[in-house]
Amino acid sequence: DSQLKLAKSLRDEYQKQLTAAGFGQIQTTIKPLDKFYPAEDYHQDYIAKNPNGYCPDHSTGVTFSDSPSVPKTVAEVDNSALLTGQSIVVLEADGYCPYCEKFRKDVSEAYQGDIPLVYRTAKQLQDLDIETPTWATPTIYFLEDGQETFAKQGYMAAKEFYKALGAFKLGDSEAYKVAFAEGTDNRFCKQYDLFKDTPPGVFVDKLSGEPLFDTEHRFNSGTGWLSFTQPVEGAVVEQADHSLGMVRTEVIAKTSGIHLGHVFDDGPNGHPRYCINATVLDFVAR
Repeated sequence: DSQLKLAKSLRDEYQKQLTAAGFGQIQTTIKPLDKFYPAEDYHQDYIAKNPNGYCPDHSTGVTFSDSPSVPKTVAEVDNSALLTGQSIVVLEADGYCPYCEKFRKDVSEAYQGDIPLVYRTAKQLQDLDIETPTWATPTIYFLEDGQETFAKQGYMAAKEFYKALGAFKLGDSEAYKVAFAEGTDNRFCKQYDLFKDTPPGVFVDKLSGEPLFDTEHRFNSGTGWLSFTQPVEGAVVEQADHSLGMVRTEVIAKTSGIHLGHVFDDGPNGHPRYCINATVLDFVAR
């Protein structure tokens, strides 16, 4: 009885909003459930996995979040900093959103990049030029001077997020080709010349901002590529690479998954030589 009473109450409140917007009566019948069938695995979390799917029907454009029985407190935000340069806005729900939490845990909490990333709700997007609908959470917006250039509705895994970020930040550049198409810098490239003799500091992932290599372990290999005897502990992943008819060990950034270079066994004093592309790095002085 309590569930029936609540269901009818919510229906009646939503009907008021539909009527005010010029729509007719809700035709859904509310009655007891006499049988229950567990959904298949591919239907679990359907809405989160398919934010543009057929269910629920958002065609009316009338949302329920403004109901007087569901009071919302909208925190005042200042979006002026997002109106200049590049930024990332993660749209979250006013209430509980499991896939918003999952995106934070899997992706955004580890992000240290130089493009600002902020969290907003649908009512906190004032002054921003947003085109993608705001009913799906999370939605990740990539903005240029406050204007949406790309957005993804629904959860993004780290690999998908960083590939989108790479396209946004790097465009059709050599750095993007190195990061995502396993390209290789030219020997003695401009970025190498900038980085070969820096003051003490760390080289970080150009996308995630994660520290990857320390100048303490840099050496001049004479190859024309940045060389290190070791990475920052836990920062990279190594895997077999059989491309180009060779057997090598590829070095990948653990957080972003981008291609960094290769590691060889011919470093100084029996150490490895991490041969790293400079174009996918940034430098932070100590």
